[in-house]
Amino acid sequence: MDQSRSAEPSQQPQGSKPERKRSKSFLVAWVLAGLVVIAVIQHTVGADDNAPTRPKTDAEIAWDKVQHQDLTSVFVAHEAIRAILKDPGSAQFSMNDYGKTKGGIHAACGHVNAKNSFGAMTGSTSYLVITETNTVLIRSPENGHKFATLWNKWCTGKEDSDPTSSVEFMGIKFGTRPDHNLKPYDSSRNVWVFAKGTPATYLASPVKEAWFLVDGGKIFGAGVSSSDPESYAKWLADLIARYGQPTSSDNDKQTADWDLWSHAMTINLKHFPDKNITTLELHEAG
Repeated sequence: MDQSRSAEPSQQPQGSKPERKRSKSFLVAWVLAGLVVIAVIQHTVGADDNAPTRPKTDAEIAWDKVQHQDLTSVFVAHEAIRAILKDPGSAQFSMNDYGKTKGGIHAACGHVNAKNSFGAMTGSTSYLVITETNTVLIRSPENGHKFATLWNKWCTGKEDSDPTSSVEFMGIKFGTRPDHNLKPYDSSRNVWVFAKGTPATYLASPVKEAWFLVDGGKIFGAGVSSSDPESYAKWLADLIARYGQPTSSDNDKQTADWDLWSHAMTINLKHFPDKNITTLELHEAG
């Protein structure tokens, strides 16, 4: 297992304990403990009598599993980092610590602040824990190059769970280049519209306008508007039936948003009463 102390005299390296050899069962034991703790938490939080009864889709079930794995990785990492600190009880971890899975290997990345051998808080320092290789590192001048290499490999970029976009809107698939069915709306070529007439309806409401957003030559977003007074209610009901309750909504302002990371997209539904227009916009997540 790789271990590191915090860096300079005023930083974390001096606040950590000397290196100690540990068996490979060390992090494995914490993985098992993390699974138990998180399972109990999720069971308690999930015990909601008012929870929707709609069965979860395969994509949602897979996404729940990913989140469970990431929480476990972070739990394991915190305990492993505490074990090499001079004062484990003083450890303060960032709320933005996260887990990643690449090639079946689980890593956790984040920042920790703790007391050094002088009893002073050293400031936030990056850490990295890789469960399967028993790697536990706190960034320091001594391991700077190795840490940066591992951080770039395990803490950035795509991971196993990153969904491939399969969003399709009015027959046009996200992540593809505009074809002969679309034409640029203006010279910027960032907004495209249908080349041979906009479809008459969308989800049982007449369509006023439809558009596609393009970046880097590929479609990443789309939208549709309708002046039908019932379009907001129709689209809201359809989206709830498909994806469940909105992530956030405001009934008075007639807005609703879905953050559908397991589907690789976000959705925004909004009604503009002064113009009697309802818009529905989809964007590729990430």
